[in-house]
Parts: sequence; structure tokens; C-alpha cells
Amino acid sequence: MYMVVSGIPGISGIRLGTKFSSKSFTVACSLYLPVVAPEASLDYTNQERTTGVEVTKSDKRVTLLSSRRRERPALQTNQPHPNKKGTPCTTVKLASATPNFLSFFFSSLLALPTTSVTSVLKAISTALSSAISLFHASPSTRALARQKTASSAAISASASGKMPSKKAIHFGGGNIGRGFVAEFLHESDYEVVFIDVMDQVIENLQKSESYTVTEISSAGENVKKITNYRAINSKYNMEDVIREIATAEVVTCAVGPNILKFIASPIAKGIDARTIERPLAVIACENAIGATDTLASFIKEHTDKDRLATLSDRARFANSAIDRIVPTQDPDAGLNVKIEKFYEWAVDQTPFGDWGHPDIKAIHWVDNLEPYIERKLYTVNTGHATAAYYGYNSGKKTIYEALSDPRIKKVVDDALSETSRLIIDKHGIPEQEQRAYVSAIIERISNPYLEDVVERVGRAPVRKLGRKERFIGPAAQLAERGQKVDALMGAVEQALRFQNVPGDDESTELAKILREENCESAAQKLTSLEPNHPLYDRVVEKRNDAIRLVTQHKNLGEAMPIGPVKLHKHLQLDSRKRNQQTPPSISKQTTRGASLPL
Repeated sequence: MYMVVSGIPGISGIRLGTKFSSKSFTVACSLYLPVVAPEASLDYTNQERTTGVEVTKSDKRVTLLSSRRRERPALQTNQPHPNKKGTPCTTVKLASATPNFLSFFFSSLLALPTTSVTSVLKAISTALSSAISLFHASPSTRALARQKTASSAAISASASGKMPSKKAIHFGGGNIGRGFVAEFLHESDYEVVFIDVMDQVIENLQKSESYTVTEISSAGENVKKITNYRAINSKYNMEDVIREIATAEVVTCAVGPNILKFIASPIAKGIDARTIERPLAVIACENAIGATDTLASFIKEHTDKDRLATLSDRARFANSAIDRIVPTQDPDAGLNVKIEKFYEWAVDQTPFGDWGHPDIKAIHWVDNLEPYIERKLYTVNTGHATAAYYGYNSGKKTIYEALSDPRIKKVVDDALSETSRLIIDKHGIPEQEQRAYVSAIIERISNPYLEDVVERVGRAPVRKLGRKERFIGPAAQLAERGQKVDALMGAVEQALRFQNVPGDDESTELAKILREENCESAAQKLTSLEPNHPLYDRVVEKRNDAIRLVTQHKNLGEAMPIGPVKLHKHLQLDSRKRNQQTPPSISKQTTRGASLPL
């Protein structure tokens, strides 16, 4: 049975025997009437939460629940509130809650006459919408609202506008999540629920009703306003996260490939709790090949064995390829994000079968994703990272500055020539088309308006040196085909020099690996290549070159040569003196072109 309650803010319908989520709370079914639960992620004063508001009408009962905690003695109010006609209104019993929130709630609820079960539900919905709006409003708005009648507050809430008809859960409240994924979910009429463990990010999202996404191109800027979102801190409110997933249409993530295993458990529990007929669409938006497959494997580890056979009835997993540059943000930008105008979001549509894929406007749905993933990873990411590592090691500040140097531009072109050969031969992409694609990518990453610093693009070098990543991935396949990989291996050497960069833990980890492991062990640990692989000896060689150059230049205060010593001697830059006042003992926070002693 399905009952639609129209015209009520935050409520689109109630499925008896199950539950669903709205803008500000979750609706589920009890024995008699639905249970309405305000989101635990709301910023209640002193971290208190409503633990029991009991609304009684005749012999019917609606109970509001939100938390397991009871911190203060119960406050009771049980006074009838007649309307103008003398008809008794809903009787309310309070167990424990934040005073401000409750005052907003009761001022809205008690003034609404209720004569039936349906009107009780309507009154609660309207009152909660009004209370939550006032709770997050500015002090001046609150003061003005208190001067008005409760009924006018309720009417104001009712006129707040149409709510999104669908819900998407997004793990990761960072720049990619807010500036790429959420932008297009918002434009496709989804309410977005951000999930993160970063307290400040979640708090900022909860306090703000909107933020902006500024698209940057050579033609100028285009500003978009993002609204209709919520945020939950999974560190404190895991049950709420699971409940949201159980009632969503889509789950996406942009958390980094290494974090997928940590978000798998709540997703698995949310999937297991689903009673909605349509399967949940799970799409990982990561810079890694087969990221959704990786996430799905972790989810299966957290799924009961007797439920694995029917997992596809509750969820479908689709790999994706994303392409959009999110440059370094202004430290004072807050939630607002600057991002390049160009984007590509390709998703495999085959897992959805007869159900069909979800309606997300920006996505290009394809039957074979591998060509899109490899072309993007081995062109955009390879070129971007090559420019970043060469640029960093030669003292450049931004990608634009790096690619303005013809010597760095040449090695980037050479690296993309090698990856293009693989893409053309393996996937049958016409050579002219691939050349045009490469040219467009170089133009994009050279955009001076992005102000993309080399440290941002180069960060996480351990991951980027991985077996399926932007350097070793194409180089290994080319080596197996007996083809040239000189430029790619030069980029590998530059990546190995990206050590102890402030703010990047992986660069510190890289320095530790190279310092403590022998050459063979380090090569295997970083690249997962076997000793008999045709690329293995080249990686060992580059490891040794990187260590020698880092050691040679660390005490001279020079910027290291931008080219591999044996392959690109003609590319060496003139030495650049760094600050001679830096004492030799300060080696962990090294400046450009130098690294921790090895």
C-alpha cells in the first residue's frame, strides 16, 4: 500500500511497512501510524537531541524518535490547545530535547488543528519543517519569527518550495564531491546527502543552505548555486547513514581509492536494509580503474553469506570514468568550489539491465567503459602528473608555468605519444581522434585561470606509482608489447623524487620506502611488478637514479634536473639556489628540488 501526501513540505509519500527519507527527517511505519525521526545530524545545542516527543490523538499515537541518549529529566506538557472553533488540537508529550528547537516545534505544531490521523501527520510535517528552518536561521530571523503567530510560521514553511523527488547519498564532502558530483545530482533533481568524517566539513554543510560552484574557462566564469542537500557525520551517526542509504536511489563516492574499504560497511548495511523494489545504483567516482568493482568487493565482505546470492536484487554496481580538473582552492572559499568548465563522466550502463540506469543528466552511459577509463587515465592523468612532477623538481609553481617551459612541454608530449600508441592499438581509436584528444587535454591542463599548483597535482605519489595507475599501467602494457617507454619511465623517476612534500603524507611514506627498502623490494612494493616482468629492471634503475639525484642535490640547495640523467640530459635546467639560511638539520620539510637524506 502506498499513500501520497501532497503539498506537504518534506514529505512525498509513505510506504507502509517500510521507511523513506525526506529533506529533514525520515518517515517509517509503526503498528498504527508512521514514525517521524528528525535527522541526528542537525546541530542541536550542546549536542543534545530529541529523544521522545509523543503526539496522541484519540486512541492513535505518533512517536518522534531521534537518539538513544537521555541527558535531562523529562519535561512534560499535556495541555489541550483549542482552535477558534473550540476543537481540541493534538496533545503533545515531551521527553527531552533542545529548548530552542522545541519552542520552534511547538509554536508551529500546537496552533494547527487536527481532526484525523492524516491531519496529525500533516501537522507534524509542517511543524518540523518550520522548526528546522528557524533552528538554522540567523538570530535576527529567529527574533522576527517569534513575533509572528505560530500559524504564520507554519504557512511560511509550507511555501518554502518544491523538494527534490529523488535522493542520492554521496560519500566525501570534498571539492570533487561538492564541485563535480553534487552539482550534477542537484541539476538532475536529487536531494544530496553528504557523508563524511571531517567535523568541520559536515558542520559547514549543515549550517549553510547553499554554496556555489564556479566553472572556469578561457571565456570567463559561470557561477551555479547548489541547494537541497544535507550532511551527516558518519563518525557519530552511523545508524542515520545506514537508514539514508536504505531509502536512496543512488550512492556515489569521491573519497580516494584507499578509503573505499572504510565506507563499504555502512553501504552494505544500508543495502541489506532496503525494502524498496528498485535496486540501489552504486557508482564510485574515483581516479582509478575499476573503482566500483573494488568497492563492491569490499561490500560483499560485509554482506551475510546467505544474502550474497540476492545482492543484485538490492544493488547494482557500475564503474565510471570521471574527468574534471578541480584546482587548488582559495583558503577562504569555505564550501564554494572553483572548477574547470569541461567535464566527462562516463558510466557503464550494463549492470542495470532491465531496470535501466538512473536519470543523471551529466552522465554518458556506455556499454564498454574500458576505452574511456584508459584513455582518460593514460592521457589526462598521465599528462597532468608528468607536468606536475617535472615542474615540482624544477622549481615551478603551477602546471601552467611548467608547461610554459618548452623542455617540460616536450617530455609531456613524449609521454602522451607513448600512451597514445597503446590506446590506438588496444582500443581501435582512430589516430587522428586521439591526437585531437591529446591536444585538447594539453590545452585544458595549461589553463592559466585554473592556477593549479604542482603540489596538488603531484600529491599521493605512492598511489600514482601503482600497478594500474597512470605511469606503470600503460608502461607495463607497452613493455609487454615490446614498445618504447622512455618518456614514461622518465616521469616515474620524477615521481620518485617527490618526497617529504609538506601536507602530503604519501610523499613522506615514499621517502621512507626508498630509504629503508633495497632497490628490488622498493620496486615491488611500489609497483607490484614481478621480477620477471619486462618493465621491472627499468623501475629498479629509475629508483636508483632518483636516490642518487636526491642525495646529490640535497646539500647543494639546487633544483634537480628535470630530465632523467641517461635519457634527457639535454633537458637539464640551470641550478636554482634555495634559501641558504635553511639549516642543514631541517631536512624533513625540504624546499623545492631537494629531499630527505637517503
